[in-house]
Amino acid sequence: MSSTMLQVPIDEKVKQLANEKAKNKGFRSIQDLVRFFVTNYSQGKFDITIINNDEVSPDYIKYLKTLRKKAHKDIKNGKGQDVNNIEEMINVLNNNDKS
Repeated sequence: MSSTMLQVPIDEKVKQLANEKAKNKGFRSIQDLVRFFVTNYSQGKFDITIINNDEVSPDYIKYLKTLRKKAHKDIKNGKGQDVNNIEEMINVLNNNDKS
């Protein structure tokens, strides 16, 4: 696989805060998060919904809870795989590519 560099100018403080948040979510760095996102997004493995956490409506929270229940039901019925952290999720996604 050939690699290329993606450079994104960003404020240093924003980068530091994003790096901390990425690590709190199980990534080793913000670079890992960006790599994970770009790779899987480009392969159509997920879509994006951007919401302002300060303006989440009760209806949207209800909708998200419904999605979560459906996901748990699907996993229980063998239609998916439960993971405990980002590394497990990446391994699942990478293994699904090989099948």
